[in-house]
Amino acid sequence: MASPVFDLCDRYVTELAALDPVWATMRGVGGTLGAGTDLGPDGHAARADLVRRTLAELAALPRESAADEAAAAFLSGRLQAELDWHDAGEPLR
Repeated sequence: MASPVFDLCDRYVTELAALDPVWATMRGVGGTLGAGTDLGPDGHAARADLVRRTLAELAALPRESAADEAAAAFLSGRLQAELDWHDAGEPLR
């Protein structure tokens, strides 16, 4: 049985794969081969919005096990770094 934290992790990967097919293909996420990623301002904004939504949802989820704690800490750290990179204007540099 999956936990809410791991369900969120799965949803994040699925949604990111739709927004960034090149990222998905490089990581073996199916269904995106040959699709391009929107590297313009709108594409970067959509991915940053996904990160913000995911971080907000993650903050509200209960941690049911040590595995949840570890997954939540990793996801939170990774997504916060991604958001900081975006908010610094790096994608458009």
